[in-house]
Amino acid sequence: RDFPAFFEKYARICFRYFGDRVKHWFTFNEPWYAVVFVDPSEATTLPYEMGYNLLIAHGRAVQVYRTEFQNMQKGQIGIVLCSDHFAPKNPNSASDVAAAVRAFDFYLGWWADPIFTTGDYPAVMKQAAGSRLPPFTAADKKLLLGSADFFAVNTYSTSLTEMGTVPNPVTSVYDDMHVSTSADPSWNKTFTGGNIVPWGIRDLILYINGRWCKNGTLPVYITEKGASFDEPTVEIGVHDT
Repeated sequence: RDFPAFFEKYARICFRYFGDRVKHWFTFNEPWYAVVFVDPSEATTLPYEMGYNLLIAHGRAVQVYRTEFQNMQKGQIGIVLCSDHFAPKNPNSASDVAAAVRAFDFYLGWWADPIFTTGDYPAVMKQAAGSRLPPFTAADKKLLLGSADFFAVNTYSTSLTEMGTVPNPVTSVYDDMHVSTSADPSWNKTFTGGNIVPWGIRDLILYINGRWCKNGTLPVYITEKGASFDEPTVEIGVHDT
């Protein structure tokens, strides 16, 4: 738990030496992937401990920027999250709809709820992980809530959701989420097998806007988006439109 203090010191150095040129700061990029890939022997606890420390480090860095630098440097600060768009496999199935929301809770809500709406984790995460999820103190919640000037997201694809089964024993964050994802057979694929679903990015941004951005009062930035295709020659790679 020393990490947040070290990160605060690092962030202060960055703000001091680069803040005259950098006007959009991201404390972390894709915290989901930073925490979920760990040694299998620790996969039920370590991701949640890392996630807690990462969020506190984010909050402390934002606090430093806002109290010591933002008024003079006139920049903005936030965090870059990542998620597919999740759509229920059967829109008329309450279970499939709940699975989509549950997937969003884990991929985005883990970070976005504390920062943008409640200061705390989504209820389904607390129910699923129980005592394995480090609780926020009142001071933590105050530090985190409102600690971003925008919502930034990396997104590449869309998945259909169904509620999965809960393994016994639980071995990972994915088990706690227990959402099964699939693709519509009619969807085209990228070279590496990703789903090409043009309407997915629209629906994801609408979902983010409605749930975390107060219907347009907070900017939403798409910080990564793209698709992989086979480009075997330089000429094809250059003329890839």
